[in-house]
Formats: sequence, C-alpha cells, structure tokens
Amino acid sequence: VRRLRTMKHPYLLKCIEAGEQLDQKGGGTIYVVTEPVQPLEDVLDGLRESPGSIAWGIYTLAAAIKFLNIDCNIVHGQVCIASLFVDKGMDWKLGGFELLVEASAADGAYFATAKEILPKRYQSPEIMRGQLDALARIPVAADWWALGCTVFEVFCGTIRSVSDLKNSSAMPGVLQEDFKRMLQSNPSARLRPAELLGNPLFEEEYVSLQLFLETLNVKDAVEKDRFFSKLAERVPNLPKQAAQYKVLPALNNSLEYGGGSARALEPLLKIASVLSEDEYQEQVVPTVIKLFANTDRQMRIPLLERLPGMVAHLSAKVINDSIFQHVSMGFVDTSAILREMTVKAVVPLAPKLNARTMQLVMRAFAKLQLDEEAAIRTNTTICLGKIASHIDAPTREKVLLSSQRAAALSRTPDLRASLTHLTTD
Repeated sequence: VRRLRTMKHPYLLKCIEAGEQLDQKGGGTIYVVTEPVQPLEDVLDGLRESPGSIAWGIYTLAAAIKFLNIDCNIVHGQVCIASLFVDKGMDWKLGGFELLVEASAADGAYFATAKEILPKRYQSPEIMRGQLDALARIPVAADWWALGCTVFEVFCGTIRSVSDLKNSSAMPGVLQEDFKRMLQSNPSARLRPAELLGNPLFEEEYVSLQLFLETLNVKDAVEKDRFFSKLAERVPNLPKQAAQYKVLPALNNSLEYGGGSARALEPLLKIASVLSEDEYQEQVVPTVIKLFANTDRQMRIPLLERLPGMVAHLSAKVINDSIFQHVSMGFVDTSAILREMTVKAVVPLAPKLNARTMQLVMRAFAKLQLDEEAAIRTNTTICLGKIASHIDAPTREKVLLSSQRAAALSRTPDLRASLTHLTTD
C-alpha cells in the first residue's frame, strides 16, 4: 500500500487512499480507493470496434510493465485481463497489485504463491511446472509471458488451453512475430516490453494522437497548430468518451494555461457539439469565459466568429456578468476588423442582454455610427435594426429616430441603404 501511494505512472491504476478498518472481533477489512475506473472486461467488446483504441491500450499496458519491470525492478506477478481497467477517457490502467514485489525478493516461495493466485492460462511454463530456477536470474520474465497471453486474449478471446495460443489469426499481422517472441520457452529470450513498444502497430494514427496529447504542453507553437488543425478533422472519428474525457480536457488546459492557439477552438467546439447540456456547462463554458478575457486579437476574432454557435449554451447571467465586459472592449479596439466583428456579435447576444448591458451597447453604437470606417458605420446601423426588438420601447424610439436621421444625411450609399433595416426590422 505504501508503494502504491508513492509510485506514480499514467498507465498504472492510481491509488488515492488505502487502509484497514478493524472490527470488534479482531478482524477487519482492507480497503483501497482508486481513481474512477471500470474493468476492461466490461468494455472490451466495444473497444474491439475501434482498432486504434485497442492499439493504444496494448501500448499503455506494455509501457506500464516496462516501468515496473525495468525502471523499478519490480515483478507485477498478476498481469492478466482481470488486472486491467479503463478510466472515463478509455485509457487502460494496470492494477491488480496484490503480488507486487521487488525482483530481488521474487523467490521460490513467491512464485509458489503466484501459482495459486494467477489463473493458469497466464502462467509461464516454468511456473506451471515448478521449474523456478529458470526465473532466478530474470524473474520479471514471468510478466512478459503473461503480457503475451493478455495481448492474445485482447485480440483472440479467452485462452481455453495452451494449444489456443498457436492460433493467433485474429491478431494483426504486424504483431504476430512479437507475440511469438513473448512466449519463448526460454525466459531470457522473451521479448522485452520496451521492444514491443517499437512494433509498427503503434504507428496507428490514434496512438500518435494520444502520445502527442500527453506531451502537448512541451510542444512548440508550430507543432501545436499543426496538431490542432489535423485534430479538428479527426474528432468525428474519435470514440466519444476519449474525445470528451481525454482530448477535451487537454484542449481546455492548453487554451487556458498552455498557450494554445485559436486553432484549438475548432476541435474543442466539435467535441462540445456532441455533449449534453449539463456536460457543456461543466466542461466547456468555464473555458469559454476565460477565453473571452484573453486580450490577444488572434484569439478574440475566432471567438467572435464562433459566438453564434455558443450563445445557446451561455446563460443570460454568464453573458451579462462574465462575457460582455470583455466583448465590449472590441468596440473601441484600434483594429477595424475587431470593431466590426464586435458590432456583429451583439446580434446573437441581444436576446440575453439585460437593460443595463443594452444601455452600454447603445452608447457604444452611438459612437460607432461616427466611426471613421464606413463599413463599421453601416454595419452598426444594420445591427441596430436587427436588435431593435430587444431594446426597451422609449430607448428604441429615440435611438432609431437618431439613426434614421444620420443615415439619411450620410453620403455613404451603403449607410443610406441600411435605412431599410431601421424601418422594416
């Protein structure tokens, strides 16, 4: 238990708390609290429909065993399907740490215990036959055999007898040679997990995506932009849970804290489009609020462009209390493009603006109707007509009459043409 609390690796089941609850009879219950997961067995059939998810799972399993066996010099002792779990993002986690032991302590007594606990179909020949001397020099090789058996079951189904291992036709061809090497009778000759990680199976696009996500914060801006552009195209093909609980949090984190560019908005909003309203409020709206506070024009312009698609998910309170104050900065920005886009953004926002906020809009529009850019003066008048129904009656009459007068006297043809919006909308 002490080891589990201190041993951290992204592909190992995370132990949050553990202890023993004693009862009045001198016995007790040992409890372990982990991150939220479910057994791999419960979802494996569904995952098989997504080859990329399976390839990623095998990769993380091999990486977890490499970490234990090589980096920590620890024997897991119980590598099998039952020791594997999946989190909300469908990442595999290796658990089943009951037999975890330092390799130097993995003696005959240890493997005798392992023989009683580990299902026979995962036991290496030397454990099954009691020839434990063969494991004396390299005890972690027992895990490598079990890894091979686990990989077999992922692709080919439950092992009923040792002879089943000879029929690996359901396994990807690029993996079969490495699979045979994991099941070498000589423990020293078995394929190491580090070698398995180099298999071409893991060149699969989904695996590459996951590996990039895990190092996203250390990538440079060019690499991130290239990745985000491709990710937007890949989103529709991602498993929903992976997109929602693995990709989306990574995008949120990158945009909020990791210097992610506006190109991350597109994949984020594509994922958001398949969320329930409660999920959208919890996982997307907080990030959107923070992004509107960003003063970088490269972020603000794409946000304003996509605002119409987000308004339905933004409450009136969020818009009036948290977002509008940042949007309104665009009314006086030195960039004509940003001023114009801010004016247009008022149209989808208008139905949710309260009277106080609408008064701020009217003051801004009054100044923008005198803007040096003719296009901004024209669009301000057009937008004013479009939001007129959301302005209180006394103010609406006063503002529209003033705008009509200004448009009628203007020398700009487009501005005079905008009168139709003030009189008919």
